[in-house]
Amino acid sequence: MNIPGATLIAIPGQSERLDWVRERLDHQGLAAMRVTAPPVGDATLLIGDAAGWDWLCAAPPASGPRCFVDVSGDWFGQIAARAAQAAALRCTYLELAGPWHPCGATLGFGLAVGSDDPAALDTCRPLLDALAPTAGLFAVVGRAGAASFSYGIAEAVRHLWLSQLAPWSTLSPEALDITHWVDRLRQHDTQLEPLLTAAQCWRRLSPPDEGPPPFADALADWLIACLPLASEMDRRLAVWLQQAADSSTQPA
Repeated sequence: MNIPGATLIAIPGQSERLDWVRERLDHQGLAAMRVTAPPVGDATLLIGDAAGWDWLCAAPPASGPRCFVDVSGDWFGQIAARAAQAAALRCTYLELAGPWHPCGATLGFGLAVGSDDPAALDTCRPLLDALAPTAGLFAVVGRAGAASFSYGIAEAVRHLWLSQLAPWSTLSPEALDITHWVDRLRQHDTQLEPLLTAAQCWRRLSPPDEGPPPFADALADWLIACLPLASEMDRRLAVWLQQAADSSTQPA
């Protein structure tokens, strides 16, 4: 497998996931050079983390245009800022986000992709095919930052769901009374607020445009529309349950 326009793939940075990326590329027959200290070298395709990006910015090679694939998983605001910097370095920019794991070296990685530059997607498509479990099995979710935003929301929802399950599993059936439901409902506001804030922040970075919104924008719009409704429903249900509990304890 060859990547058009790339004579060498370099993987600069310090994250452990970069080792898994190199192993995956080796498994797929793509030669890649691991770079653990600056400079980043003369490769035309770079796959790196935040440290790798800093090395590139500190001493950009003069050998011409290149593409940087960011696998740092950093906050989406930082990703968007790096994409804006990339033009000054004559560098196309693309971000990947997903559940990085050592088993991805053999099985592939489930990846969300974000980029402002269609040329970066075209250049990196063979690379994305190699990293994915099978060719084409990756999701382009919007502009730079969209992958980090989308995956961050997915992880937050997963954490909230698991946190709801864990306390109940330790309670006896006798303890599962109405007060536990009321307490849980009252906690939802503080648990859902960060999701709403993240969605609003993303929409400020990615304002509405003509045409159908990409996945990350549609996800943010859904959160902005639905989370306040969900919070209001929880508040009303908590009040109703508390009233029911209070009335059941009053003497006849």
